[in-house]
Amino acid sequence: MHAQTPVVNLALANTCSHEDSQWLKYVNSFFSLQESGPISLLDGDSKRFFRLDADGYSTFSGGPKISVIMTAHNMEQYIGTAIRSALSQTWKNFELLVVDDLSTDHTRQIVRKFMSLDDRIKLIENNRNCGTYVSRNKAYDIASGRFITCHDSDDWAHPKKLELQIHALLKNPDAVSSTSHWVRMHENGRFAFYKAAAYQRRNYNSLMFEKSRIKPVLGYWDS
Repeated sequence: MHAQTPVVNLALANTCSHEDSQWLKYVNSFFSLQESGPISLLDGDSKRFFRLDADGYSTFSGGPKISVIMTAHNMEQYIGTAIRSALSQTWKNFELLVVDDLSTDHTRQIVRKFMSLDDRIKLIENNRNCGTYVSRNKAYDIASGRFITCHDSDDWAHPKKLELQIHALLKNPDAVSSTSHWVRMHENGRFAFYKAAAYQRRNYNSLMFEKSRIKPVLGYWDS
């Protein structure tokens, strides 16, 4: 019965605090029951969040372009994992617009390092601290993709996230947007339980929509 309930596997993963192989077994059972592929962990002594990885997936180099907006303020600890996650997406036709909101740590330097490795990344540097939504709107203005979505600078996404979301829209022309689901995971790999919604919740931050269809009607993020 547990095998038919995806989130039960996250509870079981929480019992494997020191066993990577068992932890991965339950996490991948969670993904399998939701028609997503397995993930892996990089070698090393870092906490599990920073070692999340996935490879061996078929990729798509064509199709519509997606603009992925990522805002950051003093996120040097996490933004490398977030960018690596974005670059590992199976849907390859995207740009990653990173807006640094006047960080005082090494966030910008980390972004520039990734920019030297992948020209799909663009850095927008705020000259004052504006907040997340003003920062998103700056990226929204220059976004060249047909579709828009966001990725937080402390998040890791399954490699098929963009692919699944854009396919949902392309297969359903009447659909206005698509979203994903998320779970909150601590750095050590422990999943947080939400009283009202168990482990898994709808990820409104992942909202993907067609820019030409939405911007003339709704405009920008409220800021």
